[in-house]
Amino acid sequence: MSASGSRLYSIFSYVWLPGLRVLLTGLLAVSGVAKLADVVAFAGDLENYRMLSPGSVSMLAVLFPCLEVTLAVTWWVRRIHVLVGGVVLALLEVYTAAVASAWWQGLDIRAGCFGRFFPLQLEDVVLRNFVVVLAAALVLRADIRASLENEKSEIRRGLQ
Repeated sequence: MSASGSRLYSIFSYVWLPGLRVLLTGLLAVSGVAKLADVVAFAGDLENYRMLSPGSVSMLAVLFPCLEVTLAVTWWVRRIHVLVGGVVLALLEVYTAAVASAWWQGLDIRAGCFGRFFPLQLEDVVLRNFVVVLAAALVLRADIRASLENEKSEIRRGLQ
């Protein structure tokens, strides 16, 4: 890597990457807390997607927000940040696919917890979520890269 490329990567990894992680974990935490504040309304939102059986909606209406808050906190734990980042990325992709499916079917739904506060058209929510998925993928990629570098340095130390 050239000196300028190395400098750019350094700026990204020490400034932008933590900033992205703060934004993403903040988004997860606020999203989870907003859903927990009105679990009944969130259950109604889940029903509107027409993707879940009626029996599972109430359980998932409590489970999803708790999972979001837990992921927001644990994404900062160094030992498991790659695993948590993978789970976050998968959940964001599933949620984006569900919103895209609702948009494709022409369903009239509010998109999750932020739909009450910031009403958007579903196509705008899909675009916004696509950007969030890309941000989460960038953070996960950097986390994987850092973990591999740490492994290499530990192996080198062990061989000396």
